[in-house]
Amino acid sequence: MSYAKDKLNSSLEITEAVKKHGFCIIPNFIASKKLNKLNKEFDTIIKRNYSTGFYEHGCREYMDVIAVSEDNLKQSPFTAQIDLMSTPLIQKITLNFFGVDDFFIQHIFNVKSTETPAHSNELPYSLHFDKIHMLKFFFFLSDIDEDCGPTWVVPQQQHKSLIKRKEWREKGNPVQEINNIIHYHKDEVIPLTGAAGSLAILDTDTPHKAGSLGQDKVRKIIRVSASSPSYSSKG
Repeated sequence: MSYAKDKLNSSLEITEAVKKHGFCIIPNFIASKKLNKLNKEFDTIIKRNYSTGFYEHGCREYMDVIAVSEDNLKQSPFTAQIDLMSTPLIQKITLNFFGVDDFFIQHIFNVKSTETPAHSNELPYSLHFDKIHMLKFFFFLSDIDEDCGPTWVVPQQQHKSLIKRKEWREKGNPVQEINNIIHYHKDEVIPLTGAAGSLAILDTDTPHKAGSLGQDKVRKIIRVSASSPSYSSKG
C-alpha cells in the first residue's frame, strides 16, 4: 500500500490520507534551492548562532534540539524557515484536520540526531501516542532511510488512542498522567522514510516511536507541532 501523496494533491486529499492512515508522506515537497537554504539556516541554528527566542530543548549527547516559537521565528533572520511556516498548504492541511480555526503552531524544532542512546527501549523509542493530540510535520533536510532514525508508525490505529484518552478524561484524570505507552500490538510497523526535501505528516494519536541510527548516520529534520484547544478537548 502506498502512503505517499504528491504536493500537487489538494490539501483536502492529503488531510483525508492522514485521517485514514494516521500519517502521510509527500516526496519532493521542498524544492532543491530552498532546501539548500534551509540546510544552511539549520546548521547555523544547531551551532547556536541564533537570535533571541531560540533555546535548547532537551538536548543530549546524541541529539541537538533547538526550539523556537512561531512569533520569535518571525523576528529572526532565518527567512527560509519563516517562508516554510507560511506555506499555504500547511495552513490548509492543519485547518482541514482540526476542522476549527483556533489551531496554532506550538513550536518549531531543529533536530539533529547522530546516534541511538543505549536505553533505546524507553520513550520515545518505544511505541506510544502523544498525551496531547497534535498534528506534526517532519521536514526532511537529509535523506532518511530505515537505518537513519525514521519515525516508525502503526497505520490506522489512531482511533484506539482517542478512545483511551477520552475514557481517561471522563474519569476525571489529568491527561498528562495517562499511560501512553503501547506494550502489545500485532500490526505492521512501518518507517516514515524519504529523500531530503520530503515531508511526513503525523497524527500523534497514531502509535509511533523513534527509530535507531546506523553507524555514521545523521538525521536532520525540522519538526513542527500544531494543536487545537477546542479539538483536543473532545478526546
